[in-house]
Amino acid sequence: MSGNEIHSSSLYVSAATNSGVKEVGVYEVQDDSWIEQGEGGMTWNNKPAVGTEALASSLIDNAWSPRAFDVTGFTRTEFAGDQRISIALSQLGAGNYVGVKSRENTPADTIPYLQVVSYQLSEPEPQIQWPEHAVLQAEAISRSKVLLTWTPADAGKAPVGYSIYKKSVGESVYSQVYSATTADFAVYGSAYGYEVDGLLPGTYLFKVEAMKNDALETLTGPSVEITIPEHSFPPQLPSAKFEGSKLPSGSTGRSFTPASSCACNQAPGKIKQQRGMG
Repeated sequence: MSGNEIHSSSLYVSAATNSGVKEVGVYEVQDDSWIEQGEGGMTWNNKPAVGTEALASSLIDNAWSPRAFDVTGFTRTEFAGDQRISIALSQLGAGNYVGVKSRENTPADTIPYLQVVSYQLSEPEPQIQWPEHAVLQAEAISRSKVLLTWTPADAGKAPVGYSIYKKSVGESVYSQVYSATTADFAVYGSAYGYEVDGLLPGTYLFKVEAMKNDALETLTGPSVEITIPEHSFPPQLPSAKFEGSKLPSGSTGRSFTPASSCACNQAPGKIKQQRGMG
């Protein structure tokens, strides 16, 4: 047990004066080498030195009762050191004497004791972190739909889900597009993915954040910028078949495709990837 695990520490003694009220203090003793009895046992002449300032004090009257002295700070210090603690009681000032019951007394609830209340420190819960090179990618798969794929945020602790956000260029605030648990997202190899639909031509900024168990989200998820041009992904025109009405004998009908239905160049969305902001 280390010092910072101690919540409180109190010395309890049963004491009383022969008459009137007297103040008694408790003092630190740094020398723990003393022994209680036997050869070399502690006496008045060889008692260890005590501190000059009281750790705590209490007023004692002539009624026998338990008295509590708060020695939390000193106990923490000693446990952080050699984990042995020695405390001395001393009457403050001259006058009436103060009696203190020792451990040989009965009943048991009158003997002195040191009460230490501790708490168990738990290991900090791993935090959800994005990998250093986390990437969010965007691909325009139609004139109104974008496929987003991203690196999982599983460094430290796996998230419970993800939230997708977007904003148009010029907007200052993101709006949430979708939020769900990881099981609700498509998997593309080692990445998660989601299709954002209902978009108009323009430039968008997307970002993804990981959700924690406490419903909070990360703030450093990756982002990506993509532009959907006005004339990307033109509609396909049907091909036409024309047959001559008057053909030479032995001829067969010929078909052709008008120039208006030829394959057109498709301008893909322009993509600009961005790292998450710390």
